[in-house]
Amino acid sequence: MSRSEETAGHAEALLGTATTRTRWVTSHYAAAPAALAQIPAAWVITSVALTVFGWALRLTAAVWGLLAVFIALGEFGVLWNAPQWLMDLSPFQHTPLLPSARTESAPWSPSPPLPRHWPLWATSDGAAAT
Repeated sequence: MSRSEETAGHAEALLGTATTRTRWVTSHYAAAPAALAQIPAAWVITSVALTVFGWALRLTAAVWGLLAVFIALGEFGVLWNAPQWLMDLSPFQHTPLLPSARTESAPWSPSPPLPRHWPLWATSDGAAAT
């Protein structure tokens, strides 16, 4: 991709600055985590399309409309004052917002929080129950 952009002259203005080729190429991959975060939502849409294809072939084109509704709700639902339950119907509403900054109020943990009734002796750090 970068070679074709460079030979076509699309990157000439950028590479004429202090930006190195390495930094320019790695910038293309900065959006990869955000794209990967959308995959589960795309699986939901694909599953709906395959289900409709199997049950009612004539309605398969309606899945494109459903996708448009999901995207419109995600982009404009807040502006339209759509109710939260309606916006929650979109699978894209449940994807993480990337990039996210770590905050002191919610420190990163490698495991999910344990329920309150979980015995402390069952934790991986071997802390004794009190």
